[in-house]
Amino acid sequence: MRLGWVPLIAGICLGTMTLGTMATGAAAPARHAKTSPRVSSYGQVYIMRGLLGPVLSAGLDTLAARLRARGIDAPVAGYESYASLAAEAVARWRAGNHGPIVIIGHSLGAISAMDMARMLQAGHVPVSLVVTFGPIGDLQAPGNVARVVNYFQSKGYSKGRVLRGPGFHGSISNVDLQASPDINHVNMVGVARLQAQVIARVAGLVGAHAPAAVTTRSAANRAN
Repeated sequence: MRLGWVPLIAGICLGTMTLGTMATGAAAPARHAKTSPRVSSYGQVYIMRGLLGPVLSAGLDTLAARLRARGIDAPVAGYESYASLAAEAVARWRAGNHGPIVIIGHSLGAISAMDMARMLQAGHVPVSLVVTFGPIGDLQAPGNVARVVNYFQSKGYSKGRVLRGPGFHGSISNVDLQASPDINHVNMVGVARLQAQVIARVAGLVGAHAPAAVTTRSAANRAN
């Protein structure tokens, strides 16, 4: 099914690029001042682009830069990288990093986000949050995911909803962007207000104060 979607998504992306700018409402990538917070090692955040990588998912690089400015490391990879990212996440979890895991994906990257979550489920690793932008078909959330936020357009190409998969007991928010004529399949990842929502959710899980709390507890344990 994944391979069958590639030519369809390519046509969708090329068509929607003619509807407006690719980064409607997007904020410019943040320049890191010397006072930027130190990147946290607490938890794990992964971002996956859609077809043609940074050409059609450029807004994800802005999102990653804004997260890093908050002290949250969020590497951006291609949609085809989900298996290697899942292996990395499982290894880090087993090595002791039991902070929240967040997976974000756009278009084909949205499919990969769920594929990655399923691979983590097979490794008995929980996922705190999955954020998907513009899936073109319905997706199922696996049982190890606590929360899903899906941005879609009910009457557009990005019409995929996220449904409850077997064993899923978390929460799902399918956010319909159909009423916003300035948003399309390509530019939705660069819309500033949507990025702000995602950043708030991620920061609430992988916040700058969490590592300090972990360090303090570790120091206390060593003292005892």
